[in-house]
Amino acid sequence: MTHWIKIASLNELPPGTRTLREIHGHRLAVFNLNGELLAIDNHCSHQHGPIAAGELSDTTLTCPWHGLRFDLVDGRCQQAGHAPLRKYLVRRSAGMIQLDLDSLAARGADGGQIDQYVVRYGNPGYVGRFGTVHKIACQRGEWVLVATDRGEEVGEVLRIPTDLEQQSAGPNDMGPRVAGELLRILSAEELQSHRGHVETASKILQDCESFFALKDLPIVLVDAEILFDRSTTVVYYLGDAQIELGALASELAGNYDNKRLQFEATSINQDSAHETSTDEEPTMKGPYERTKYDFRRVWECPECHHKERTAGSVTSNFCYCDDKKRSGPGIPMKLVEDGPR
Repeated sequence: MTHWIKIASLNELPPGTRTLREIHGHRLAVFNLNGELLAIDNHCSHQHGPIAAGELSDTTLTCPWHGLRFDLVDGRCQQAGHAPLRKYLVRRSAGMIQLDLDSLAARGADGGQIDQYVVRYGNPGYVGRFGTVHKIACQRGEWVLVATDRGEEVGEVLRIPTDLEQQSAGPNDMGPRVAGELLRILSAEELQSHRGHVETASKILQDCESFFALKDLPIVLVDAEILFDRSTTVVYYLGDAQIELGALASELAGNYDNKRLQFEATSINQDSAHETSTDEEPTMKGPYERTKYDFRRVWECPECHHKERTAGSVTSNFCYCDDKKRSGPGIPMKLVEDGPR
């Protein structure tokens, strides 16, 4: 016997769009493919990446973490050896989109056990859960490489999963959402090399301070860091986003041979981020984990019309559609969608 509940109204999901919903602790992605409604678990069956943030071409959805392609209609992965996506029953009724709770509660055998490690990462000291299906023999205090929506970052392990947690966790028992993937332990040489970019990050910060003083912008700079991939720089600041940040990001990225430079708003009191959350936007374990997971903004390249999703705190984005010919910074992308998904 089916048990249908309302999860959205039809006018919230016109053809060609998608939305995220959290129902009874499950993170769902709902799609409207030219009038056909489809709902999946928003965790890739490979390593539980945020699958709904991927590119959609016809009925093929590509995971943003590792590029695996899935058919939304049947859930199957186009690459051999990978489990299908977990699907749920949805229907339209009286202008509403309804979900069958029985399909939500059903347990499948797809996917493997995922271990979750608590890691501190980023210069402001963000803390999030990072998952992996391959057990990594690390200890508290070790430095590891993690993958986030910004790229590869260096983090410090704060907590490893216990034996009891590993034994009791089923393939779909995700618990709190993950902020990204734990890749491996860093070597001493890699960590030393990564720390060697502090001087360059300081120069970028000084350039930003000079620019802000010249423009008299109401922004307080906090810190800057170059991520592990060496092509991404993040500048943290206090204050509201300003339109001038996009042009500055493009200029600085070219000056320092970075493929991407982004300004990211932060907060002195990170817990205050929960005070503005609404019933429609579920609160996660950390303010940065929430914005990174939800991929709240959509950017479009004015030349090739490529679209890309980012966290809600990202204030500028650039496309490298003709990267083979370009020697300077990327093409500034237009913000075409903003707000909680």
